[in-house]
Amino acid sequence: MHPNKKSHSIVRDWKHHVQWALPVLIVLIAMIIIWQIQVHRHLIARQKASMIYTNIIHHPQSEDTVQRMKQLLNRYPQTPYADLAAFYLTRQAVMHQDLKKASHYMQQVMRQGYSPIFRQLATLRYARILVQEKQFYTALTALNTLDHSSLFALAALVKGHIYQAIQQPNQAQQAFQTAYQHLTPHPLKGLTHLLQTSSSTAG
Repeated sequence: MHPNKKSHSIVRDWKHHVQWALPVLIVLIAMIIIWQIQVHRHLIARQKASMIYTNIIHHPQSEDTVQRMKQLLNRYPQTPYADLAAFYLTRQAVMHQDLKKASHYMQQVMRQGYSPIFRQLATLRYARILVQEKQFYTALTALNTLDHSSLFALAALVKGHIYQAIQQPNQAQQAFQTAYQHLTPHPLKGLTHLLQTSSSTAG
């Protein structure tokens, strides 16, 4: 091949590759910029949520605590503070016998909680609410989705009470044995911790 023709061929191939690669590069750069903007916005949102939550903690008896918790939940979703607000609002709803609203708050955390442990805790709390509503089989279904080892004992304990309620004593006994097996190596200390945690999640 003539040197000039070979040179023109190389230039043509180079231009072809550039024309193909340039749009891809632009898209990649745009995606990186968008991702950085989203990370920055999320960081700012977490900082604002942290300030609001800290202020609430310092003034727990304030008359507008519920409203401010709702503000956290609605304005700053997918932050740990929104999840904490949801657990607080759930407790308040249960205290006022509004189990439908309590279920709504926990389902919100189950869908879009900040971390897996928050989502699992919400599932456990949701199951306990279902038990209060006597929706025992739905509660069992929810409990069977839990896979975090730190919640096995509590989940089994709730299952034991459910099986007692639906007149299945053998399954209840097995569930209580499972709860005991997942306690800490020190039975009394583990039982105390379990009962304290159970009491706090029941509220």
